[in-house]
Amino acid sequence: MDTEQRKKAQAMHKDFYDKINLAIEDGFYFEAYIREYNAMEARMKVIMGILGMPCEVCKNEDLTNAVGIGTKLNCLRSFLDNKPLFEKSKLTKKVLREINSWTQVRNKAIHRLYYNPEMYETTSRQIKEYSVKGKEYVRLIYNETERLKRLKKRKPELFIDSPSKCHVNKETQALPETCIPVIKTVNEGSVTK
Repeated sequence: MDTEQRKKAQAMHKDFYDKINLAIEDGFYFEAYIREYNAMEARMKVIMGILGMPCEVCKNEDLTNAVGIGTKLNCLRSFLDNKPLFEKSKLTKKVLREINSWTQVRNKAIHRLYYNPEMYETTSRQIKEYSVKGKEYVRLIYNETERLKRLKKRKPELFIDSPSKCHVNKETQALPETCIPVIKTVNEGSVTK
């Protein structure tokens, strides 16, 4: 990405984050919640790409978009034991579990509202604290994306290609073990999955 593209991308992300802040400040918690979820899902897709996931078979746009955020979080969780990549990360397994819980609450709230619009006031009060927490998660995931991009430029040897084939279970969106790319570790010069 050249400097001009990078500036445009940064401006777009800042604008998106500013709109999340504005929505929360003005009490539009559902709008903030939806924007946060979209931002997290898009950034998780970028993180998966940086890490070489999903495999070559799954890199077609339809299938990549069909893999939900919960699956992306589970895939990322499998990488956290790789010390060279995540020793300075604030994205821990605990945080990923919290984000997963956050997305589940979000899904229930949004779907509850769809099926029962009378629940708006009650649901809105519950959503307030989650939209504020979601903003923190968005910032954390954005920062982690940038950290991994910089690390990949500085130490590309920590990242190697993903496997050539895996199969996503379309019903459960589960990625099998074979989809987790092999990552070189600096520890004792070994290669682990």
